[in-house]
Amino acid sequence: MYYDFLNVAVLALGGLGFVYVNLLIFSLIRPNKPSKLKLSTYECGMEAFGSSWVRFDMRFYSVALIFLIFDLEIAFLFPWSVAFRDLGMIARVEGLIFILILFVGLIYVWVRGDLDWVKSFSQGRAIRLGPTAEEEAMLLRMQVEQALSEASALRTVEEGESSTEATV
Repeated sequence: MYYDFLNVAVLALGGLGFVYVNLLIFSLIRPNKPSKLKLSTYECGMEAFGSSWVRFDMRFYSVALIFLIFDLEIAFLFPWSVAFRDLGMIARVEGLIFILILFVGLIYVWVRGDLDWVKSFSQGRAIRLGPTAEEEAMLLRMQVEQALSEASALRTVEEGESSTEATV
């Protein structure tokens, strides 16, 4: 009986050993040249701005949880659907009840408005997610400035290459 546990332990130790030995070997081989640019925060190709400690709207979390719930239910239904022909009547009815419960849950979150991204309230207000007009203008300005600085750096490099070619 303990022999089976020994097999699992040896396999787990072998796997962990393989991972850590590779990490050690490649940490010695890889180049390590940190710079300010490499250590800076990268966010979708743009310079990060503002504080990272911002409040997120609760709808991000609720949409993620709804997705996870329904995604996991599909994972539970997959084996049931594969063996559907071999199942008895009780298993089929239980599976259909499960699907009915999922459908009722979907209708519930739909009617409640949790699937709507912009949710209206009784006071007539609407929550708008995303940047304000001022933030969009600042973002556009930053993108233009970044593009101009990249273009000027490229021009400088090209001018340096053409001057070296002229001297040779």
